[in-house]
Amino acid sequence: MIVLRRWGVAVLGLFVASQVWAQEEGKGDEKAEEEAAKEHIKAYKDEVKKAKSEDDVVLAIEKLGEKQHALVREELAKLLKHKSAAVRKEAVRQIARHEKDEAAATLLLDHAGKERELEVAGIALEGLGDLQVKSVAKGLTRFFGHQELNIAAAAISASGEIGSKDSVQPLIGLLEELERIQEKDDGSSPPLPGPGPGGSVPSGSLKDKEIEKKDRLTPEVLGALQSITDQKFKRAQDWRDWWVRKMKNGQGFKEKDEKDED
Repeated sequence: MIVLRRWGVAVLGLFVASQVWAQEEGKGDEKAEEEAAKEHIKAYKDEVKKAKSEDDVVLAIEKLGEKQHALVREELAKLLKHKSAAVRKEAVRQIARHEKDEAAATLLLDHAGKERELEVAGIALEGLGDLQVKSVAKGLTRFFGHQELNIAAAAISASGEIGSKDSVQPLIGLLEELERIQEKDDGSSPPLPGPGPGGSVPSGSLKDKEIEKKDRLTPEVLGALQSITDQKFKRAQDWRDWWVRKMKNGQGFKEKDEKDED
């Protein structure tokens, strides 16, 4: 028995030692990655100093984004305040390469709400779909009603790519809203406001804008819902009925990655 006890202690000792060695090796790998990231950032800054045009700076940012590391992400985040839209756009694109990175997703969601250039804001929203971080799904829904349809469409599409159940209810609500828009103008819709400060006159009526919104966003909403749920309904009421049944049956709704784990 004494021999067995001693053997057991020896085995335990080896196990503990192996765990310690693994932890130390992991720390060494992290340190090496950090040093490599620092060198990568230094090379980027050297390229920027030598840049002769904005295109050269954008190319340097693209090279910077080739390495996914927290330090690189932080360096890219600084560029989101740059005066050049081209620089901000490339920084957004490179941040979107940090797949599954919650800090990167939070950065892009926040920037999309602040960005003054609609094209850059749209790229930030599209990037959230690439990042696949579900914690930003609720935050994305605030863009569903954006007056710029390309922004709304980008947010809806990103929601479908992220695949969170938190997006289902808002998407069904938006589909219901779109279905209430009538295709024909009965004459009751007022024209759009007259000339603004710059003298420009918007074309069409409010009804025209509503129909444009319906035509533009309905396919996006249906695509997002189908991507998240694997269901193929067309009418909002069918989506609503299905969702209510799912919530009432005690099982709830399992997202695709949850199904994969079963």
